[in-house]
Amino acid sequence: MNIMGAPDSFTEITCYLDVMVIDGNNLFCFLVEEYLKRSGFNNVHSTTNEETALAKLKRHRFDVVILEACHEYGKIWQYVASQQPPPFLLVGMTFDQNGRDWLAAFEYGADAVLTKPFTRARLARTVSDLLVSPASRRCKIVQHPAMARTSVKRDGSIPLS
Repeated sequence: MNIMGAPDSFTEITCYLDVMVIDGNNLFCFLVEEYLKRSGFNNVHSTTNEETALAKLKRHRFDVVILEACHEYGKIWQYVASQQPPPFLLVGMTFDQNGRDWLAAFEYGADAVLTKPFTRARLARTVSDLLVSPASRRCKIVQHPAMARTSVKRDGSIPLS
């Protein structure tokens, strides 16, 4: 098990996954970046600007995107909706306790939604669960042929090529 609690097959790849955090608050972006880095992710990027984020999403292939679920990022959510399924794992974040943002995020293609504020453990568990879900096939590193040959099954055995 790695720090995040993901199976051993992901221990080697967690540090290679590219993650983008998009939120309107610089301090919150920094906090989520730190949470992820302490959980084993090395390639974490963040931005508060919608135009910058949209340009980065179109230019770079991220594995996981953590995006604030609010109207401020409507262009990004529209972009995600046009990419069904999204080419990355998508985690929405919201302060909304009544579920409206949750429903909207799932309609646009989110794989999971976290209610703010959340703990490092909750973030790690959510991302870990996504990395072992069938949706993880959208992560470019999981699809890498070398990873398929060297991965370890949950029972500890190594699959034969």
